[in-house]
Amino acid sequence: MAIKPLTWHTGQYTEDEDYKPYVLLCSDDTNAYVIGEKMEQVVVIRDALNRLIETGQPDERPEQLDPRLVRWITKTDAARKYNIPSTTIQAALDRGEIKPAQKIGRQTTAAWTFPERRFRHWLRNRPARGRPRNDSK
Repeated sequence: MAIKPLTWHTGQYTEDEDYKPYVLLCSDDTNAYVIGEKMEQVVVIRDALNRLIETGQPDERPEQLDPRLVRWITKTDAARKYNIPSTTIQAALDRGEIKPAQKIGRQTTAAWTFPERRFRHWLRNRPARGRPRNDSK
């Protein structure tokens, strides 16, 4: 069975009078990207994509945890979203099990934040609760 090639086309979102971004839409309705609120932004994106196509090299290599590419979540939001006691998350943070984590501010009540994907990994792979079993008997 032949795979149908995907095509992309541009559009402009017009439902909201105050927000009319230009968008890139995939023909199979699986993806859509906002490419700019102004034509000047679209031109800059076009030029960057042309450079990538011509050279095969990206302009930069963002860090793996660049906040523009990775969703960060606070300890409070993670506890609420995943139904985990915040004390359990705090204990994991104190043990260094969720990395990287950042404390925003200096106060004792300051918020902790970390990449949500790393948190989910910890959640799936965390150690069993309680004391370790003594199998030497």
